[in-house]
Amino acid sequence: MKEHWAGKAELGSALGMRFLFEVSRRLGRLPFRIVLLPVVAYFFLTRPSKRKASREYLERLRAFQGRDGKASGPNGPNRISVFRHFLVSGEGVLERILAWDPESKPPRIQRHGREAVAGLLDKGKGVLLIGSHLGNMEVARHLALTERKVPVNVLVHTKHNPRFMALMARINPASQVSLIQVTDMSPAVAMVLKGKIDAGEVVLIAGDRVPLDGKGVAWVPFLGHPAPLPIGPYVLAWLLECPVFLFFCLGRNGVYDIHYEPFADKVELDRAKRRPQLAQLAGRYAERLSYYCTRAPLLWGNSYRFWGDPEDGRP
Repeated sequence: MKEHWAGKAELGSALGMRFLFEVSRRLGRLPFRIVLLPVVAYFFLTRPSKRKASREYLERLRAFQGRDGKASGPNGPNRISVFRHFLVSGEGVLERILAWDPESKPPRIQRHGREAVAGLLDKGKGVLLIGSHLGNMEVARHLALTERKVPVNVLVHTKHNPRFMALMARINPASQVSLIQVTDMSPAVAMVLKGKIDAGEVVLIAGDRVPLDGKGVAWVPFLGHPAPLPIGPYVLAWLLECPVFLFFCLGRNGVYDIHYEPFADKVELDRAKRRPQLAQLAGRYAERLSYYCTRAPLLWGNSYRFWGDPEDGRP
C-alpha cells in the first residue's frame, strides 16, 4: 500500500534549514543556491520514491500539455528535469520562510482578481479560499495579515514537519497565528470556522491533499488521469455558507503572481445528489489546478505518488 503524504517525515535538520536561511539572508540568492546544490543532490540520490513521484508528475504534465500541442522536445522527463524539480522544491522551502522574515526585501507582487475578494471583505463578509501546494501560499497569508489586517485561518497538517514549523515560529511568531490542525477537525471546529466567516475573516484550505483516513475523496481527472482529490473543502464551503474563491500564488525569487478566481457565491448540496455534486466541484478544482500546473510546472510541491487506481478505491 502506498504511503500517505502525512507519513512523509520532513527532510533535513533544523540546524541545516537555519543555516541555509542565513546564507540567503546574509549573502544572497546565488551563494544560497550554490550551498543548496549538494543538499538537494543528497536527497535526490537517497529518495527513490520522491524521484519516482516527480517523474510521474512531469510525465503526466507533459502528456497533458501535448494534447494542446504545447509539449516541447521528443522525450519525456529525464534525470536532469527531475533534479530541477527537486531544486525548485528546495528553494520553495526558503521562499516560504522569507515570506515571514521581517529583514527580507518585500516581494514584488501582481494580483489578479483581488477586487472581488477585497470588496467582500470591505463589506465585512468572510471568504473561503481553496488553495493548493502549487506555489507559495505563505506570501498571500502574510500580506493579508500585514496589509489588510484580516485574519487568515489556515487549515493545516504540520505534525510531520515540526522542525520547519519551529523555524518559522522563530523567524516570525506571527506565522503561527490562526493555524488550525486538520487532525482536530470536528463539528466544534466547523462551528468555530463559521464564527470566523461571520466575523468577516478568511478561511484557507488546500484542495489537493487526501484526508488522513484516505476517505472523503472523489476520483476526478487531473492532468488527464484519475486522481483522488478531497471533497472536504466543498463540504466545508457548504457548512460555512459563504463565497468561495480558488487561490494560486505562483512565482519565485521574490516575484509573485497571485490569482483569485470566483468559484461559487455559495455552495449548495442536494441530499439525494450530494456525492456527485461534490465530485463535480472537485473536478472543477482539478481542471483549474491542471491549468496552473502548465503555467508553473516546477512549482508543484507534492513529493509523493499522487495518482492511484480508482478500481481498488485507494488513494
